Amino acid sequence: MEKTNTVQPLFPHLPKHLKGLEDLAENLWWSWNPGARMLFKALDRQAWKES
Repeated sequence: MEKTNTVQPLFPHLPKHLKGLEDLAENLWWSWNPGARMLFKALDRQAWKES
């Protein structure tokens, strides 16, 4: 049997009004789309610099 790695969410219980961010973060489209990258950068500039 193959071993599979799983990723544990950093914030497993997001408030309902932020659930859309979870879907966006799990979609790798943003990682190569310049406009989407700017959106994440604008959400929290300091966290972006630290990542």
